[in-house]
Amino acid sequence: MPWQPTKLSWTTTQPRYVDDQTLISADVARKAINQVYALVRDLLAERMPLEAAEALADKLTTGTWTHDYPITAREAKCLGLPVRTDMPAEIYQFMEFLPQQTRTLPSVEYVPHPERHGHGKRA
Repeated sequence: MPWQPTKLSWTTTQPRYVDDQTLISADVARKAINQVYALVRDLLAERMPLEAAEALADKLTTGTWTHDYPITAREAKCLGLPVRTDMPAEIYQFMEFLPQQTRTLPSVEYVPHPERHGHGKRA
């Protein structure tokens, strides 16, 4: 049986009170979470036992953090990831040839949706 994330709140709402677009978006979101989970689990399983990989993949893909939260090396080690911080000086020298763009905009932006009136109907 494929992995299923913790039951999402929309699944407990009666569908007659939720418009079609919301149900479609929730279904797409569930599929995306399942796809990311499977990929992360498979990548982790190459370096740790499957049971540990499944538990860590669940933690990494089911909303513990926002998508832009930076997991530090210390946190990654605590999670059981094989992290090293002893970077050779040559790598730093090489990276100087690959400058990164400085972000001037927030990484998460709010985009309002059209107002909805009534149950399941757009204005």
